[in-house]
Amino acid sequence: MRTRGGYEGLITSKELADRYAALVQKQVGSSGVKKQDEPQQGIATNSPASGAESLDVTTLAGIMASLKTPDDVKEAAGKLSLLKDTGGDNNPLVRSIGIELGEITRMQKELMDGAYPMVLVGNEYLNRTPSQYDDQLLALRNKIKIQAVEKAFHLKDLGEPRPGVGFPRFIYEAAEAAFEKQQWERLSSLLMIYSKSVGGCGHSESMNDGVRAYLAGQQLEKVGLYRFALQQYANCIGQSGSLVPHDQAVSAVERLRKEHPEVFQ
Repeated sequence: MRTRGGYEGLITSKELADRYAALVQKQVGSSGVKKQDEPQQGIATNSPASGAESLDVTTLAGIMASLKTPDDVKEAAGKLSLLKDTGGDNNPLVRSIGIELGEITRMQKELMDGAYPMVLVGNEYLNRTPSQYDDQLLALRNKIKIQAVEKAFHLKDLGEPRPGVGFPRFIYEAAEAAFEKQQWERLSSLLMIYSKSVGGCGHSESMNDGVRAYLAGQQLEKVGLYRFALQQYANCIGQSGSLVPHDQAVSAVERLRKEHPEVFQ
């Protein structure tokens, strides 16, 4: 039977939104996250906002507020799936963050499986809808990649990237710091990691060839193989790049010239 407000026995879209709001807020509230009163900037919704769209904004904010570490991703992804299944998938930001969380879940699995190179080459940005959550998601990716570096290369004390700094840039800055401290083995590892993180980089690989040549020259010089050491120092000098120990290799050559002139004959 039809009434003034619609059809008797059927719930209106507003009633449906209100019921779903109570359900999802109960889900979000179980994690101790308070409901935010105002919509977050950067979330794309149609104007004027419907009840369901407002719900997307509030619920998504609560889900993201509970997402602190990579260990929280599984629970957050489950809550986001609930939101998507009830209409939130129409929101482009909800879809984008769902893809992001799926990628982070993949990276975690590869970390647990010991597939460290696959972790390092994970895409830096999958979220194509810019929002205030970009730095948060990037930080989660960085944490997983740093764990992979620590396990695969036994590099400690890397610290954490500044907000908004991607993993390749973070590693390159660490390589620059290692160069300044003349930590040549650490520098070689960081240049290798940098190349893997960007899917291959001829320039960084060339610089690493120079670093490795210098390290080989040092080892050969220690055991008295001066002629072979000279060759390695020359190989180092022949490589280009700001992170190649050119000055140190030139000094080594001059030392050999003074102490072992016979190797130049």
